[in-house]
Amino acid sequence: MERNGQRPENDQILVNGATGVGSFAIDLLAARGYDVVAVKPEAMDQLKSIGAKQVMLRSQLDMGSRPLEKAQCAGAIDNLGGAMLAWLTRTGCPYGQHYLWPAISSRMRAVLSAHQWRHVV
Repeated sequence: MERNGQRPENDQILVNGATGVGSFAIDLLAARGYDVVAVKPEAMDQLKSIGAKQVMLRSQLDMGSRPLEKAQCAGAIDNLGGAMLAWLTRTGCPYGQHYLWPAISSRMRAVLSAHQWRHVV
């Protein structure tokens, strides 16, 4: 993300699917000074202990329906896709970065990581 211009002062980073890989992302981003918002289906105090500044419950989010919604974050890491990914692409800041980490083979992950797979809003 930082190779592509992301900086802690840009705005908060949302992490969807904040267990497993997501909790690792929270820990790394918080250690580098980012304000991290974890998005989960249920509350988990553990996420704040590893660096999430805030934990948002998916059930409390207004997913909206317009092609573009009010900007919510400078970037996002999404491990799940689906309706949440659609919401993230509608609510990202201009030129924000969305990194996707779907359930794919380890060989493909290595290829995607090497090429900095990203979606720029």
